[in-house]
Amino acid sequence: AAYDQAASVAPALPDGPREGGMRCARWGEPESARPRLEEAVRRGARDAETWHVLGLVRLRLGDFDAAEDAYRAGAASDPSRAESWLGLATVAMARGDARKALEAYDQVIARRPRFALAELGRAWALGKLGRTADASRALDRAEELGAPTANIARQRAALIAPAGGEAK
Repeated sequence: AAYDQAASVAPALPDGPREGGMRCARWGEPESARPRLEEAVRRGARDAETWHVLGLVRLRLGDFDAAEDAYRAGAASDPSRAESWLGLATVAMARGDARKALEAYDQVIARRPRFALAELGRAWALGKLGRTADASRALDRAEELGAPTANIARQRAALIAPAGGEAK
């Protein structure tokens, strides 16, 4: 409420709706966060963190197109950061689009080369694209970087399972 009050006192500034939206998002209230963050963007908030959180909120609400738009804007606002690319990978995975997921995970790895969970994501995408040898190498790299053993085991099993069947 205090951030909403600040937003009404300074209607040209993005600070009030941005902070209010960020807090709502952190509290697990995406329905309340979305209009505040969108208002912050309308008022000129263009930082990568605002875009990333807006993308996450939209994703949680099931609006994949709008989430993708926010993540793309976040990636453009600060090309050195990996967070929005990770969001784009998540949207692609939710849609089952392995090609786009791989492209986004490659961008994450370019920015954070030792990010084990991005290697797991790459392995998933590569496996879905039928590139099992590349997927296996990505899993090896994820394991080397300390990715969770159970996740690696599940993905390895999926790579050796016959199409539509269980691993043997």
